[in-house]
Amino acid sequence: MRNKPLYVHSPIYPRRELLDEYIDGIYRSGWLTNNGPLVDELETALARYLDVPFLVLTANGTSALQIALKANCAAGEVITTPFTFPATGQAITWCGNGIRFADIDPDTLSLDPDQVVRQIHSRTSAIMPVNLYGTAHHTGDLESLARQHEVPLIFDSAHCFGPPTPAQKKALLSGTAAVLSFHATKIFNTVEGGAIVTRDEDLYRRAKAMINFGMVEGQPSLVGTNAKMNELEAAFGLANLTDLDTHLQRRQEGTAWYRQGLRAPDRGRGYPRHSLRQ
Repeated sequence: MRNKPLYVHSPIYPRRELLDEYIDGIYRSGWLTNNGPLVDELETALARYLDVPFLVLTANGTSALQIALKANCAAGEVITTPFTFPATGQAITWCGNGIRFADIDPDTLSLDPDQVVRQIHSRTSAIMPVNLYGTAHHTGDLESLARQHEVPLIFDSAHCFGPPTPAQKKALLSGTAAVLSFHATKIFNTVEGGAIVTRDEDLYRRAKAMINFGMVEGQPSLVGTNAKMNELEAAFGLANLTDLDTHLQRRQEGTAWYRQGLRAPDRGRGYPRHSLRQ
């Protein structure tokens, strides 16, 4: 019997020498927060890596959900799935919207468009599917429903960070906006953090203002909050981004070993231990 817990996953830390370089830059600049140079650098680097037109960094994934809702959604109910992390529903409630749950498709585990149709009514103000486990299902059907009922479609894509494959682009660029999480448990992390991804430049500009008390050119122009990422978290993210492809490759090797081992009659023998290390 084990007398210590066996963790499925542990946070990914950047190489210390890389992180130290960025932290030294913070000391030189004297800039800790309020949209500093490292936040700008990370925002640009992530938009380039993900191949998306507009990306807004936030303090965490939950605040990204809240900002995406506030920037798009009138008072009313938001249709979402109960098969998700509590942050999805809590962000909706925190913004003052009601929740109307629709069931999932048992084959994809994603929000079922047919079930959404049954839940839409006059007070529906948004649809928020969850791209669970990094997958994107039924996006076309959900987009059609959102257009038909003239409501925003905001994807909780907390699991969907990765290279810009067709499936990845579909997960991030369908609908009105998609939200990412950069929490310590994610493959790419900034300790705490998140992002809003969109093709809509007006939404991008509203979200940029709303994360900083609604400031536009130094003046409070709309109701906002304090949802900014700080320079230390951006430093952590920039250093992690440097070695991200290596970590992704190790995950893929580990996944391949599990798939092979679960199929094999002598399950679990002789696996490449190095491929499962963080």
